[in-house]
Amino acid sequence: MQFPEFLLQKIALEAGVSRIQAKAALDLFSEGATLPFVARYRKEATGGLDEISLRKIQETASRIEKVEKRRSDILSALIEMQADSKEITSLIQKASSLSELEDLWQPFKQKRKTRADKARDAGLQPLADAILNTKSQGGDPLATLLKSIPLDQKNAIKGALDILAEDFAWNNGIRDHIRNLIKNEARITVKRSKNPDPRGLTKDLVDLNLPLKHAPAHRVLALNRCVKEGLISVGLELAQNPLPRMAQILGLNQGLKYASLIEEALMDSLNRLLLPSLENEVYQQATEKAQLRAMEVFSTNLRNLLLAPPLKRIRVLGIDPGFRTGCKVVSVDEVGQFLEYKTIFPHPPQNQDKESEEILIKMIQKHKISLIAIGNGTASRETEGFISQLLQKHKELSKVKYLIVSEAGASVYSASEAAIEEFPDLDVTVRGAISIARRIQDPMAELIKIPPESIGVGMYQHDLPPKELSQILNREVESSVSFTGVDLNSASTHLLRHLGGIGPKSAQNIVDYRRQNGPFYKRQDLLKVKGIGAKAFEQIAGFCRVPESKNPLDNTTIHPESYKTTQKILDYYGITNKDFEDSRKQLIEKIRSKNQETIPENLGIHPVTGKEILKSLLNPHTDPRESLPSPVLRNEIVKIEDLKPGQELEGTVRNVVDFGLFVDLGVKVDGLVHKTRLNLPKHSDLMDHFHTNQIIGVQIEEIDLNRQRISLSLSQKPQTTMSRYL
Repeated sequence: MQFPEFLLQKIALEAGVSRIQAKAALDLFSEGATLPFVARYRKEATGGLDEISLRKIQETASRIEKVEKRRSDILSALIEMQADSKEITSLIQKASSLSELEDLWQPFKQKRKTRADKARDAGLQPLADAILNTKSQGGDPLATLLKSIPLDQKNAIKGALDILAEDFAWNNGIRDHIRNLIKNEARITVKRSKNPDPRGLTKDLVDLNLPLKHAPAHRVLALNRCVKEGLISVGLELAQNPLPRMAQILGLNQGLKYASLIEEALMDSLNRLLLPSLENEVYQQATEKAQLRAMEVFSTNLRNLLLAPPLKRIRVLGIDPGFRTGCKVVSVDEVGQFLEYKTIFPHPPQNQDKESEEILIKMIQKHKISLIAIGNGTASRETEGFISQLLQKHKELSKVKYLIVSEAGASVYSASEAAIEEFPDLDVTVRGAISIARRIQDPMAELIKIPPESIGVGMYQHDLPPKELSQILNREVESSVSFTGVDLNSASTHLLRHLGGIGPKSAQNIVDYRRQNGPFYKRQDLLKVKGIGAKAFEQIAGFCRVPESKNPLDNTTIHPESYKTTQKILDYYGITNKDFEDSRKQLIEKIRSKNQETIPENLGIHPVTGKEILKSLLNPHTDPRESLPSPVLRNEIVKIEDLKPGQELEGTVRNVVDFGLFVDLGVKVDGLVHKTRLNLPKHSDLMDHFHTNQIIGVQIEEIDLNRQRISLSLSQKPQTTMSRYL
């Protein structure tokens, strides 16, 4: 959609950017540019907008586009109905939201006949007008009118009041007032049903008396789930009586002859027509807001899982723990190739400790294993204890470490077409253990094979709209893949298909080209792949790496379109391709030896482009995840009894919730850093400051052995984080 000037201004204002930036971004999107591409390679055009700002422009434009389409549809319908008066057309043109448009359209759309419609058909409109407009000092027009109506007096007056009630209900001023009153002042009330609640889902909800305006997302979703299961009913209550304000909006005064009848119509309008529909509308909006928050939490947690730092070039032993069916153990080499599989039974009921030890020692020594990855499912902690004792007992294994790995989605992958194609002769449980092992070597490459919805890092995901959730999660996957980039000579089809600008077929064509022609030797070779034309190449080339290329720029974030400009900068510093290959450290020192602020100006290069090229040249990490702290590795288990108040440790954030952080310290239970101990502003969103898999320093505050609870605070050491967007 081409947005006119006034809408561009509106989009820019709501997105918090300039009108020029909004137009530039929208123009690029309309030409088929992907958001990651615009964020990284079109900073000149957008004035340096980052991915978050660009996403806000997209979302704002999409919302406004929906409003404009609905406005156009309503105006067209009114013209067709010959109901397009100047007054209604003007109101529709001024409406700024879908709810305002629907309020204006409601009286015109086809619907089943209401009580008011039947009353009008019976000729009661004059009676309704007389009730509403007769002054107290006037005569008694009702008596005269009632004589001419072939209905008894009681039913005639009732029908006239139905007309007034409906007219009041469709008064825009009244609807806006009641809607805002519900939004800002209504309180949620909960009534327990007689149905059994064996899981105790309603325990914290039955006495709830919470302002709707301040209801947390997780609370709204919990209420909705219990309503769906027939455990409770939810209502909204208003503390103040809206009738006086309704009368004021209508311009009613004290000098009306039939004030008591008008008040009766107002009451009926409020209770029968206004509150039921507007309470449903506002509560639905609260639900949609809660769902959006839940999807944001899900996508943020997913991104943090995908961007967990890889432990490359190590051999891993993956263990899928279990009791009765045993622990599935696999070994993989440095690039994730499957080597061997065994099953051990160190736990009840078999208790084959000695045999299990012998099998593990042989596998570790045979395959030169450096790290053991233990899935965090059933029997995880028991398996951790067994592995810890094994490593402590056998000094020849002192260099071997272990860590606990999330196995969310491993069972989904193990039964998927991708897993069957990769390991057709292996059992599903073995495939799951391989997935656990590979997640340490490259979390993104492995998790990308699993549908995002199956990774299970959200809240109330089964209560969220599937289509919207899938769109948001896939967008996050695409952004994460673009952020890290892909190696053209090792990336799987699953990874490549998430590069913005190509689809599954082109991704498969890249892999097929590799199989038929050998490795890629430069980025330009992409143009030889079937289905990769100039436009697709433009969109994906900068996110593809070719370590084998003779041109070192092919292994950076610099786009091929900027190679000539980059060469100018390299010549300015006297840097050759050999400098890239021999010593990245010397290259960085050469660049830093001169004033970087004046380089683009001296060479006639756009400052934004020059800055981005220099940033890429100065970055020693091809993969941005490499700059993050590695996971905490262990070779001995720490018991909760070993902890002492005041002790400082490193831990891994396992969950970020509204009231704090749950941190894995390597003991059986996670410790809690309550939000009051995070030293953040009062209304801060914890997810803006912390994320799952983040390594943080904590201090032990309190230990409750009876309740198995650990209270933590942040240590005084700086906490490590990073920008996870382009």
